[in-house]
Amino acid sequence: MKNKYGLSPLQLLLHIRIQKAKELLTYTNFSINKVAISVGFDDNAYFTKQFKRIVGTTPTNYRKQQQINKI
Repeated sequence: MKNKYGLSPLQLLLHIRIQKAKELLTYTNFSINKVAISVGFDDNAYFTKQFKRIVGTTPTNYRKQQQINKI
């Protein structure tokens, strides 16, 4: 069953978690592990894999790019 976004409920939840992780990476100094835990991932490696699959880059590189964009 897909919703109006064309995603299954599980996929939608994953995208929402990744969106929140992007906010935490941009606006906090939380470690990658703390970000992962904060958005509901128990496994840092799985979080990084899913983040890269959806965003196209690792959480670390995403954070670095966001810091460059703030300057």
